Amino acid sequence: MTSALSIAALKRGVMVSAPILLVAFTLLHGADELVAHGGPPEPDEWLRYLSTIQERWLALHVAGLALFPLLGLVVLWMLPADGTASRVSRVALAAYIVLYPAFDALVGIGSHILIQYRQSLSPADRPVIDTVIKDLFYDQSGIAFKLAASGSITWGVGLIAAAVGLWRGRRWPVALPLAVAGVAMSVNHAPPFGTLTAIMLGAAVWQFLTHADQASVWVRIRSDGVRSPA
Repeated sequence: MTSALSIAALKRGVMVSAPILLVAFTLLHGADELVAHGGPPEPDEWLRYLSTIQERWLALHVAGLALFPLLGLVVLWMLPADGTASRVSRVALAAYIVLYPAFDALVGIGSHILIQYRQSLSPADRPVIDTVIKDLFYDQSGIAFKLAASGSITWGVGLIAAAVGLWRGRRWPVALPLAVAGVAMSVNHAPPFGTLTAIMLGAAVWQFLTHADQASVWVRIRSDGVRSPA
């Protein structure tokens, strides 16, 4: 019983913490540059900005290797046990948990390595590596963009399917913010879309844990054999 209670508490802790961590991630992921330019920066401006936040950029994307899979788990833990929508969501989220961190590592950690290498080059030799770095973010024909699109689509499908399953269970206060979170991070995990995703996912978790049917919630997040609260 103690072990089951610990697992339930751990799951609740992850469900509450993950959206908060995503808020921090997105705000540190270029929000200051977005505000400074009044919109998305041009490629040259973005490269200059990344060169000034190298350590922060690396730390964010190492953390993202754990954070993005946790976001998928949070949604999985809210799914109804049965139903076509839940099955679709599970498949999509399983793909997202693989694809999205792969994209984030390629672009985030990869760009950090390239920027460090760039610093060892003479100004005359930097234009070639500059093009490679900018292509990671702006080239829609490259592998980075394809990974990003695949990971974003699986996230969107997973959350919208989860929202459908929860809506049918009359849990629209959970389903509605979940659907918004699915659409928002399908666009981008950088601000403002990533921040909106975090807020909406946090709202969905809050509704799930506090306003959904308490008996079914505790049965789903506790291990077998633990009695639900009265």
